[in-house]
Amino acid sequence: AYHGTSVLGVLVAGDNGYGVEGMVPDTTPWVVSPYDDEQIYNVAEAILQSGLLLTAGDVLLIEQQAFLNGDYCPVEAYGAIFDAITYLVADGIHVIEPGGNGGQNLDDDEWDGWFDRSIRDSGAIMVGGGVPPGMGFTPRSWYPGGSSYGERVDLQGWYDGIVTTTNGDFGGTTADLFYPLEDGLQGYTLGFGGTSGASAQIAAVVALANSIAIETWGEPWDPMALRTALVQSGTPQEDADFAVIGPQPDLRRLLRS
Repeated sequence: AYHGTSVLGVLVAGDNGYGVEGMVPDTTPWVVSPYDDEQIYNVAEAILQSGLLLTAGDVLLIEQQAFLNGDYCPVEAYGAIFDAITYLVADGIHVIEPGGNGGQNLDDDEWDGWFDRSIRDSGAIMVGGGVPPGMGFTPRSWYPGGSSYGERVDLQGWYDGIVTTTNGDFGGTTADLFYPLEDGLQGYTLGFGGTSGASAQIAAVVALANSIAIETWGEPWDPMALRTALVQSGTPQEDADFAVIGPQPDLRRLLRS
């Protein structure tokens, strides 16, 4: 599908001098469907099954969002998914979770504290979407009407204007950069985004940080420790007094610190 093609392009598009290059092109990706053999949609089970393929230091990127309280929100709004994420994080797996594209305030009373980190914390890195340069708003500010926001959101990536691979024209993501003879194997876009695109960027940074840690120390980061370090070393959000989506990670600053 176009969505998965664009996400994988951000991560692992080949370093071959052609098209685009992914942020972690030498990574080995595994793709697990949220649908089981009977085509029943079960994100919690997909997460648990993913855990059978992964070991401490690996990265699980969730490319799904839930729909509650009238709009899109993080999948851990469902208890079974929250529990599945918690289980993987306890095993040392770094889980990256989109905040969802519903522009919802996760601190609102309607959530009954569900996203209050002092009450419950799955351990996932929850990702919001920030404005990229050239969009008419302050860079790294909350994209109006964009991602969900709140104190539970840890880090942000660009919400729009992401250059990556695509296999056609669907869901607003068009091959507007390069699409010769409408060949899906040569399609590129300059407009991928949402918290899906933002989360792919964060997943790549986490993978790089762990790769460097393993080479340097012989073991990966603990998921909770890396989450904290990325937040503390990141570039602050410009309008953090409203619609909190967290800082943008800065890998160079993380490594220096």
